Amino acid sequence: MEKCSGEISAIYLVQNFRAIGLGKQLLNWCLEKLKDLGYTTAILWVLKENKNAISFYEKQGFWHDGIERKIFRDIELSQIRYKKALI
Repeated sequence: MEKCSGEISAIYLVQNFRAIGLGKQLLNWCLEKLKDLGYTTAILWVLKENKNAISFYEKQGFWHDGIERKIFRDIELSQIRYKKALI
């Protein structure tokens, strides 16, 4: 049975472990697991002001699909949704 979208809920790396390829490896592992589970699209949410994360995901083939939402973590924050086909 084909499933539509699988969501990656969070990927965070401590500052000392950024920009050495670990994030890309972790993301690729997540994408492979979603494919193995039958999903055809991966989605994730990024804070609208997190330009580094947005750049990272765009370089990995994700695109902003125009969907935004508000979340509350002591303050109101805006997130934007990114998608990637798993074909």
